[in-house]
Amino acid sequence: MTIHPAPPATVVGADISGDAQPSVVAVDFEPGHQRVLARVCGEVDIEDADELGADLAAALDVSVSGLDVDLSAVTFCDCSCLHMLFRLTGGPAGPGKPWCSPHSAPGSTACCA
Repeated sequence: MTIHPAPPATVVGADISGDAQPSVVAVDFEPGHQRVLARVCGEVDIEDADELGADLAAALDVSVSGLDVDLSAVTFCDCSCLHMLFRLTGGPAGPGKPWCSPHSAPGSTACCA
């Protein structure tokens, strides 16, 4: 039996005025035979990047051969999100499984091995 992470719960963050705002990022995991597909949508910023990264890392850990991350529905991505995506590889001592974003931008594919 393979266990796949659940989509993240809604996180409450604060905007610049101090008013609480609900998180506007969501991720849906679809397990495949060898790889897990993660469809991310919404806005990913410093408030959400760490939790999203933990969920993606958990999906990468339980996958057999890697993770496909669909970012085509992401409407905003700041540098904290980009850093989180690069940390998924874990550097030279990483998990040894690649993640790939075949829908990162029209006509492009981003992969980290």
